[in-house]
Amino acid sequence: MTARDVRDVILARLPAIGSPGERPFTDPDIDRERAWELIAREYIETLQQFDRTTLERAFGRVRDTNTTGFWPSPGRLRQAALALAPSIPDPDAGRRREADAQAEAYVSRFVRTSKLYREAKRDGWAGSLLDYVQSAAALQAQVLAGTRGVSWDRVLLDPDSSAEPREQIDALIRGWRDGGLAEVKVAVPKARIAVWRAAATERPAPAGDTPWQEVVARLTASAKRPGGPG
Repeated sequence: MTARDVRDVILARLPAIGSPGERPFTDPDIDRERAWELIAREYIETLQQFDRTTLERAFGRVRDTNTTGFWPSPGRLRQAALALAPSIPDPDAGRRREADAQAEAYVSRFVRTSKLYREAKRDGWAGSLLDYVQSAAALQAQVLAGTRGVSWDRVLLDPDSSAEPREQIDALIRGWRDGGLAEVKVAVPKARIAVWRAAATERPAPAGDTPWQEVVARLTASAKRPGGPG
């Protein structure tokens, strides 16, 4: 359970799944090399608690069900790893599998039928949109399945909120329940859409990228202990 395990099993294989889209590059104040490093760290911090075998199985499950052409989010990989982790019996394993299936089915329909997704794909912000939809669908599916704990992705957090992350997620779930949540159905906040559209319009043309694998190797080369980069 080290940063190197995440590097070897997850980060090194992400390019084979598809494109990161614009996900790492939405902040014009962060250069592209730094953006690559931040996204790599997010995967490491989210997944380094799992052993290598669990990571292998989780990556395989997510890869085989990915229909979007974009990298799966760290939260999606973590949810798969939680369902597959062997160390602690999970009494909610069946419910988690049910939640996975519901979320995957919704995202697959969204990609095929959503006018908003077609616009985002055309204009270069589909990765950000899909990250949000995948994460919200996964959380809604867990709520509907009645799991005793939920896994969630930081992409659901409001960057302008001063509330603690857990408080934000609890408020999001309460809002869904108060609205009569009966099936997975994601309403993307208009404010998020506006930010993504603006970022896609203002983003400079890519130039001089440091290759992903180079950033990943540098980030994990000095890992000195289990649980994170050195």
